Amino acid sequence: MADDLDFGSAGMLDQAVDATSRIRVTCTAGSSYNVGIGYGLHGNSANSRHMQDPAGNLVAYHLYRDSARTLGWGQLADGLALTAAGSGTAQTFTVHGRVPPQNTPPPGNYSDTVVVTVTY
Repeated sequence: MADDLDFGSAGMLDQAVDATSRIRVTCTAGSSYNVGIGYGLHGNSANSRHMQDPAGNLVAYHLYRDSARTLGWGQLADGLALTAAGSGTAQTFTVHGRVPPQNTPPPGNYSDTVVVTVTY
């Protein structure tokens, strides 16, 4: 299960906008698994994700595994999935998101959908 990642409202994108969300995974105790996050509807790599408004305007964003926002989060094939061991109960992982400074697009509602994949 995953919560929405909401960056809120920003007037200008002249500085980073950060937000967090959570993913919860339940796996058998002792079993190893990986949690990967896809590129979204408007991206083509872990370093190129975008939110889009209905008019097609884009806002770039990034997803990270750590609060320092240095470890990107992508798919297992990228080598950017998180590896963990099951505990038999729900384990919670934080997704750290960042909209980096960029040219500010027209005002609007920007969104994206990413797929979380658990491989075991």
